[in-house]
Amino acid sequence: MEKVKVALTLLTIAIMVGPLAYVVVVNRDNLMGIVLPPEFGSLIDLQGLTGDTNTTNIASNFQMPTPVGEPQYFPENQSYAFAFNFTNPLPEPIQVDSFSAAIYSTDGVFLGNVTLNSPLNIGANQSGIIDISGAWTDEAMNYIKTNSNPDGTLNVNFKDINFGAGGMEIHLDQLPPNLIPSIPIPVGGIS
Repeated sequence: MEKVKVALTLLTIAIMVGPLAYVVVVNRDNLMGIVLPPEFGSLIDLQGLTGDTNTTNIASNFQMPTPVGEPQYFPENQSYAFAFNFTNPLPEPIQVDSFSAAIYSTDGVFLGNVTLNSPLNIGANQSGIIDISGAWTDEAMNYIKTNSNPDGTLNVNFKDINFGAGGMEIHLDQLPPNLIPSIPIPVGGIS
């Protein structure tokens, strides 16, 4: 009876571990491909992360969003709202259900948070408006007054990034270095 019990335990382990080990061995040159769907792999160049020289680099087709109109600043609660125009270079639509991030200056000062106001749907090779809002910290107000660019923008980086797309929730502590440059955001109306 004891031998049957041991044999069944070993069989159970083999049934559970065998397929997983097979997938890892078959994809040993692209382990990120096991976790990330191919659509995400095509958005960024995973070559540096996976060693896969066949990964398509669509990231070079992406253009930074451009500001639309004047940013709105609400001094009573130090909140802001502004819109960006974004063109989807992909042959598939982009749907983002939620987005939030912490905004930091390029020299590491925490400035505030940003959120997407409403879900975003942009068709393949089409443009759409991204409406975002957030609030500046007291420290951000002083930093903006002394460090904004002459053109009324401030270069920032995003950290603690959370976004939901296609039923998936994704969190990044920060963007990988050199994935995108610092982002200029309009800070007009703050004096």
